[in-house]
Amino acid sequence: HGLDRINRLVGDMLDISRIQNGKLSLDREPTDLCTIVREILDRFSGQLSAAGVVVQCDAPDSLPFELDRFRFEQVFTNLITNAI
Repeated sequence: HGLDRINRLVGDMLDISRIQNGKLSLDREPTDLCTIVREILDRFSGQLSAAGVVVQCDAPDSLPFELDRFRFEQVFTNLITNAI
């Protein structure tokens, strides 16, 4: 967990540098937003439970969307880890 956190922090700092230099590229692709959110919540379910954090996903079965999956996962993962 500690190494994952450090890797995310380094990645976030590199992204901030790319944003400031106007060099952050987004790799948009058609995907299902609800599927990604559920996968991330499942991945963190043990940590959320251990921290006493209750997260409820009240969403449709599917929500087609075009986005950069990696960047979205970064943002949503940061939100979840901050909640923990």
